[in-house]
Amino acid sequence: FFDAESGRWVNSAIYPTNIRTEENKAIFVHMIRDITKRKIAEGDFEKSEKRFRTFVENSFECISNIDMDGNFLYVSPTGLKTFGMTLDELKEKHCTELVKPEFKRILKKSLDKAKKGEIVYFEYESVTHFGERWFESTLAPLKDNSGKIVSILRISRDITKRRKMEEKLRNNELLLRGV
Repeated sequence: FFDAESGRWVNSAIYPTNIRTEENKAIFVHMIRDITKRKIAEGDFEKSEKRFRTFVENSFECISNIDMDGNFLYVSPTGLKTFGMTLDELKEKHCTELVKPEFKRILKKSLDKAKKGEIVYFEYESVTHFGERWFESTLAPLKDNSGKIVSILRISRDITKRRKMEEKLRNNELLLRGV
């Protein structure tokens, strides 16, 4: 509870003992512990988590967390919108199921590198409910407190418009060379 008089958070507990008074009354031990530092740390953590969640949920990037087997643990709202699926639907899929067949090998190699601690960048074409889309992705290992890699962070950006513009430029260049 919060002790308004002292401005501190305290935890209070009463424990029975086997000791009795001369009048045979039970003796209890009342322990009060100052937990103000813990409460402040919890508040700071909550603020930090809220700030981080705001960044992720309002990002234009597709941010996801993938387990060591390649299954989705989390996908940001932008990612869900991009693929036209719910988180539950994506959790039923292996991440390689969302890429075109010719890019599965690249994704698997990239995942293997990230599992070994590397940060990996690659481009691939994917199939969404809205058609085929090009993405650039970065995979980075996420570690627990002991330093063990426990999952993979994937940050992806839809580059379909850029790829189409690059292709138009190449075609125009070929036309100009042919003239």
